Amino acid sequence: LQSAIMNIHYESRAVLRLLLESSSDDHIYIASGYFNPPYDLTDRLIAARAKRFLLISSPRANGWWGAQQHLTSFIPVMYVNLARYFLTETSKIRDEDIKVRQYNRDGFSFHGKGLWLYPRNSQHPCLSVIGSSNF
Repeated sequence: LQSAIMNIHYESRAVLRLLLESSSDDHIYIASGYFNPPYDLTDRLIAARAKRFLLISSPRANGWWGAQQHLTSFIPVMYVNLARYFLTETSKIRDEDIKVRQYNRDGFSFHGKGLWLYPRNSQHPCLSVIGSSNF
């Protein structure tokens, strides 16, 4: 449950704690159509010990692709630049345990959101967060 207006932050606190307490044997998969994590989540994603796999939207699969308005036409590129910044920050610490992939399929947009934690040697997640409140 998440509602910043009502000062309810259960989801963000749980995700931050999960990242903090993950082990190097864990695998965490995160999907986000609009990759723009707040600073505290970015810091935890970088510091987490688990192997992290991020699936984000490519510019063409972004819902804003092809927008005709001047400013909105830059939104897909903005998200790519945010992902590049994230990767630059992770490369500073030589973190090979973070992989970022872009979803791209002709004629489709990508709005998937979620997080899945796979513990060591498991083929099934022990935790799923489907959807997102975009904290």
